[in-house]
Amino acid sequence: MAELMTDTWEVAKRASPYGIGGTIIGAGFGLSLAYLDGKQGAKEYGKLMALGAGMTGSVTQAIGMLIVNNDYRANHGILVSPITAPLGAAGLAGIDRFVRNKRDTNDFIKSSLMGGFIGGFFGIAIDGFRSQAIKKQRANSNGAISRRPRTAMF
Repeated sequence: MAELMTDTWEVAKRASPYGIGGTIIGAGFGLSLAYLDGKQGAKEYGKLMALGAGMTGSVTQAIGMLIVNNDYRANHGILVSPITAPLGAAGLAGIDRFVRNKRDTNDFIKSSLMGGFIGGFFGIAIDGFRSQAIKKQRANSNGAISRRPRTAMF
């Protein structure tokens, strides 16, 4: 598991320009969404700007981690939970906004937190199974783990 965490940290550092760019774009998206919904007051604008920046920044960071991991080719891959948590949060908030047509900012925040917990839970479960598989592979090969194939994304 330590190898996965180290590789994930390296990939996350290299993918930070994706997250920074997404944060800037998301802040603008949140402001425009607040304006288009006719929100009143700086508090509502600030909430939607922060939510847009956080959601878009974390999703673009996750996508950037996948892209960088494909180029970096870490020995053990990366953890899945830093990718599934923001994608789950954005997915559930997007469903509330665009499918269920909810307009309340607090609903967006609640649904994004719930989606983040659900995505994070599944990611942690996947990471646990992968960690056990690495331990088994290490035990079967007398401690040596071969470099993963170039075609694998995770």
